[in-house]
Amino acid sequence: MFNPLYLASLPVLLCQATYLDPSLLQQKPLMHGLPSDTLSDVTVLPLTLNKHLHYTFSSPTNNPTPLSRLQNSAAVHATHYEHSRISIVIPLDAAHTGTISFSSPTSSAIQDTTATHMTWIPQNPWDVDMHDIPLLDAGVRKGGMISMSVETAVLDFSTAFITLPAGLWDVVVLATQPVLKPSWGQEKGQEVMSVECEARRRFPDLVLVMEDESEIVVGPKQYVLQRGDECVLLVKKAEEGDEERVGLGWAIARGREVVFDWGEGRIGLGAFEG
Repeated sequence: MFNPLYLASLPVLLCQATYLDPSLLQQKPLMHGLPSDTLSDVTVLPLTLNKHLHYTFSSPTNNPTPLSRLQNSAAVHATHYEHSRISIVIPLDAAHTGTISFSSPTSSAIQDTTATHMTWIPQNPWDVDMHDIPLLDAGVRKGGMISMSVETAVLDFSTAFITLPAGLWDVVVLATQPVLKPSWGQEKGQEVMSVECEARRRFPDLVLVMEDESEIVVGPKQYVLQRGDECVLLVKKAEEGDEERVGLGWAIARGREVVFDWGEGRIGLGAFEG
């Protein structure tokens, strides 16, 4: 569990800022991008971000369909797209459109080209949702790391936000100094915190340690979203009763490929390329 004594060392840990190569400040295209939309056995659709920070795509009825539908077996059937493997790319630049690729098991696009950069997470075959991420610990790292054990983590693309237990949220607040922005276009009842855009390079990483001790690292380029001259913090405190749970919104997918492989019953998380 989270040790309050670690908080006392926070200023020292956060001051140990590592050197950031200026070339990393430029967004790079994903090296393992989506297949061309000219392939007859692959359907590629644009993924659009609305003012409420929800990603949607077009269904055959031309109605906007929430990205989160792709995580539910019944809902994904209702899209009428081939869905044996669904590849999602969300760009770091919110002004750019993302993409979704629907592929069949026999698709010429599926040659497991992602195998070298993808972490595969098996899902419960009896669960109708693709959302289970087996974690041991979650932490905040900048030079040193403050971490705590967690009981569960859920991938939830119905929201942008990463939710953290109170102890880790307090560390993030001290590191990022967010300010409440009630007029940022969010839905009623949702709070949005803004941060200084220029300060992002000094912010820590969020580190998720999986059961096999591998790490999923979410950096400030992913959990801080810039729109115009304002930057919103895509991190929140877990609600009361969920203190032992980490929620992973689509912020974790920014700058990396995410695959819902319904044919094999697994989630793929690609390496961050940004």
